[in-house]
Amino acid sequence: MGGRVGSKKYYAPDGNEYDSREEYLYLQTILDDPGISCIHRQVTITAINPVWMMKPKQLKTKVKYERRSLLYGHNYTADFVYREGEKIVICDVKSLYTSKLREFSITTKAVVARLIAHNRKRHNGESVVIFRKVIKIKKNEWKIVDYPPSDCAIIYNKV
Repeated sequence: MGGRVGSKKYYAPDGNEYDSREEYLYLQTILDDPGISCIHRQVTITAINPVWMMKPKQLKTKVKYERRSLLYGHNYTADFVYREGEKIVICDVKSLYTSKLREFSITTKAVVARLIAHNRKRHNGESVVIFRKVIKIKKNEWKIVDYPPSDCAIIYNKV
């Protein structure tokens, strides 16, 4: 899928098209890991649901309600979704430069909030589905950050 920031595609030796060279290299890394299974590429997730309103429109003899968009939703396309042991990992691979851009920071927050709500509703708060940000630092060096971290407990606000 085409990204806006530095949207130059990478054509791998295997003939497939990837969003970046980093994405291709990380795929080769996880393909070699025996603990990882069910790898899917370019999975779209609704990060923010749209909000609709009903607006009345007066016709000659009746009032008709039209559905109008109040807030647009936001879809996020993950680079990879895979199973790692008992966890489902939603993975986003970035270069060092693109990992610092504000657009990706806001998207990450929306997706993590959605996953925390999902884990709370479906898995009694246990982190079964996690978001993993993978940043390529050097040639074979990756910085991996999991949200929520496995050693932390989530505190839920009562609203």
